[in-house]
Amino acid sequence: MTTSRKHGLRPHPWPWVRVRVCMVGLAMLAALTVPAVTPSPAWAASDPHAHVANANSGYVSVIDTATNTVTTTIPAGDGSEGVAVTPDGTRAYVTNSLSDDVSVIDTATNTVTTTIPVGDDPGDVAVTPDGTHTYVTNSLSNDVSVIDTATNTVTTTIPVGTGPVGVAVTPDGTRAYVTNSGSHNVSVIDTATNTVATTIPVGLNPGGVAVTPDGTRAYIVNFASRSVSVIDTATNTVTTTIPVGTGPARVAVTPDGTRAYVTNPGSDDVWVIDTATNTVTTTIPVGTVPVWVAVTPDGTRAYVTNFFSANVSVIDTATNTVTTTIPVGEVPDGVAVTPDGTRVYVTHPYSDIPAKSSLTVSKSHAGNFTQGQQGTYTITVGNNGPGPTDGTTVTAQDTLPAGMAAASISGTGWSCAVATLTCTRSDVLNAGDSYPPITLTVDVSCDAPPQGTNTATVTGGGDSTTHTATDPTTTDLNSTCQQPSLTIDKSHSGKFTQGQQGTYTITVGNAGPGATDGSRVTVRDTLPKRLTAASIDGTGWSCSRNNLTCTRSDPLPAGENYPPITLTVKVSCHGPGHVTNAATVTGGGDNTTHTATDPTTIERSHRCHGWRSVPAAVTPPLGALARTGPPHTARAAVPAGLLFPAGSAVVTGPNSADAATNGHGTDGQTGLR
Repeated sequence: MTTSRKHGLRPHPWPWVRVRVCMVGLAMLAALTVPAVTPSPAWAASDPHAHVANANSGYVSVIDTATNTVTTTIPAGDGSEGVAVTPDGTRAYVTNSLSDDVSVIDTATNTVTTTIPVGDDPGDVAVTPDGTHTYVTNSLSNDVSVIDTATNTVTTTIPVGTGPVGVAVTPDGTRAYVTNSGSHNVSVIDTATNTVATTIPVGLNPGGVAVTPDGTRAYIVNFASRSVSVIDTATNTVTTTIPVGTGPARVAVTPDGTRAYVTNPGSDDVWVIDTATNTVTTTIPVGTVPVWVAVTPDGTRAYVTNFFSANVSVIDTATNTVTTTIPVGEVPDGVAVTPDGTRVYVTHPYSDIPAKSSLTVSKSHAGNFTQGQQGTYTITVGNNGPGPTDGTTVTAQDTLPAGMAAASISGTGWSCAVATLTCTRSDVLNAGDSYPPITLTVDVSCDAPPQGTNTATVTGGGDSTTHTATDPTTTDLNSTCQQPSLTIDKSHSGKFTQGQQGTYTITVGNAGPGATDGSRVTVRDTLPKRLTAASIDGTGWSCSRNNLTCTRSDPLPAGENYPPITLTVKVSCHGPGHVTNAATVTGGGDNTTHTATDPTTIERSHRCHGWRSVPAAVTPPLGALARTGPPHTARAAVPAGLLFPAGSAVVTGPNSADAATNGHGTDGQTGLR
């Protein structure tokens, strides 16, 4: 025996309660103990709206099937579970397991018009095809309450087996099939006398039940046996047993009777049974802990409540795939579709559980990007949770792939920073809505790879999970973008000096995205006046001193340099104080002529200009002759230490006159020139 949803004080016979205890704790047992009854084909085919019930101060969410969005919520009793809509679509009956009553909703106004006391722990509910009576299972009082829908009062109570869970009425309205989880059987009620006509043994812990549209078979879900029992309603015997998923809970049959959809809370999926062969044809993954399922009157869609995911999965019955997931309130449980198919009513056992936000992020771009151009990404942040964001900061952040750099990032209402590629805002985002999109413009480099993946994340707003979106991007090559771009640099060290040599270094590089194409690269230097080339060379270069050019044709990869060129020059004695050397480079696939200049300072040299003192060691004695001009000019006696212009000569010794005349000294003479 297990504790009931009623504050954990009373025993409950159905094992599904134990599973729910493990999954959601005692606080949620009220919502999970008894799965909702699948509406009978009679009323399901006539009602196009789906209603979902909620427990403990429960409520009902109303979904518009045209947009698959929640349009309103309706407060109901405590522990709302099962829900059924009348064949004319005017009313929805909701069982409230904790307050032991049934709420009657006017579907025109979506308000509760009356509350009907029933038995202990009501769970499932089904309306007769003529809409005159409603049958409610009471799992703790082991009976079924029969409500007269004209007066909305209980007219009779029918004892059944132990722990009645599910109920379905045959299309002709003559019988009601009730599953008894504790006694592992099905009670068949004669609706004319409201007495149990027979009891049918089935699998362990039967729960959900559905009758085919032609009334010939009843499908019974056996929770503990992990199977579905098929009952022949003519003989009220089990004709076959179908293995299904883990912990099956509910079943719904399509209006054409060809398929039965079974929810499996233990394996988070829905199994589809072919009713012609009574075999499982496919398995559909849905949300976490799927509980109830209802099929639209036209048979095109099945709505599945996912207890832990706080949403409803919409299955396309043509493809048996989930096409939409609808955020609803916490712990969605029962579900029913209105006869016209326009609305779905979903019950929620608990409304005192705060509905939280669940952020989403999507990342997209149009077409391919191109190297050397710009591209644009669009980032959209939404709220897929049942509740709004809480007003705390929501942060979206982008991470660009290699070869891309952010040019700008912005969005209406967002505070964005290009440096960190983050955008933030704190305004509340309601469930099902999205913030204005963020536009991220990027510069695509010329070396961007062909494939890259952009990543965006979002967190905050009361959602502690970091959600991620990726956007694979194809980048087209740009032939123009792949050309080389030569560079040239000209430099020297220190200052040059008149009458001496100087050295320039010329370096050619490639700053473009592509390598040079193997055609000739030509470097040409133009020396200023008073500088003459002594030599020019460089490893791998073919250089000419006559015209100061160097060439080579080997490809130069992007981002690399050729070996430097060394240019040695002679500085004239008449060179000016400042000159500028210029060098150019072109070729290699780069049609631009690139230029480098190198301003150079030239120092004056006393060897080339001005007076100089005669060293003390050779200072001429008094009476020595000095020639201060060209040969054969006059000589004069000079004092020691006298300054002479460059080119003068002082000659001492016996033959000083001859020495001065000859411009050099002889043996034993000193000549200064």
